[in-house]
Amino acid sequence: MKSLAALLSIVLLSSPTLAQKKLLLQDAVYEENIKTVMVNPPLSGVRDNLQPAVAPLNAQNLVLEFDDIQESRNNYYARIIHCNSDWTKSSLLDLDFMQVYNEFTINDYQYSNNTYLPFVHYRLPIPRVKLPGNYVIMVYRESDKSDIILTARMMIYNTQVNLAANNNLVGQSALNASNQQINFTINYGDLKVFNAMDNFKVVIRQNRVSSGKTFRNLSIVFSTRTSSGLPAMSSGSWTSDRSYHPAGTRRVSIKV
Repeated sequence: MKSLAALLSIVLLSSPTLAQKKLLLQDAVYEENIKTVMVNPPLSGVRDNLQPAVAPLNAQNLVLEFDDIQESRNNYYARIIHCNSDWTKSSLLDLDFMQVYNEFTINDYQYSNNTYLPFVHYRLPIPRVKLPGNYVIMVYRESDKSDIILTARMMIYNTQVNLAANNNLVGQSALNASNQQINFTINYGDLKVFNAMDNFKVVIRQNRVSSGKTFRNLSIVFSTRTSSGLPAMSSGSWTSDRSYHPAGTRRVSIKV
């Protein structure tokens, strides 16, 4: 009997639903049955699921969707976590960035029909936030915040400056073998900027918020005035393997 009890405790402790789950502030799934997690604007076209999880503050329309590979429905809840620019958890309280209580029941679900594997598809229009910034939406089971099933990143932005990119991608000759360059100008007009090096953070990312490659801490060059007399800043280069295609701005989407 002692051997049977020990074996039973080992099986229970190793169960994926009972094992300790550590919150990751990134795109992640915590159970093998959770599939096809997407955060996008509402899908209306064939390739709309390729759109990044980014929305303007005044027109928030992001939707979370995912599949649960099982026959029965679970009671899932979601909450939103505000993050700093480096995707660490910020010190803001929920009331600082949420308009309502920060727990949301996922009531929109649909059972699969005539599929090889039964599954339930869940959908949640992500509630609005009050502040621009980086956010992680966390989904958990039965209102138990420790029983996490997925996390997904998203960005909400508020345009306060004008940003323009150009196609001059010629880097400094000494760095051409190791660096790539993209030039742009930020015209921040009358916006109060005390230290542009600290107040502005430049991040270049590939397509998705977190699944694409991200470049941070770029080499920056600042100028004091543009030809129009507005204060501005312009960017330099970042280290990248030149065996890949050089960066281009033909299909760049700029969010401020």
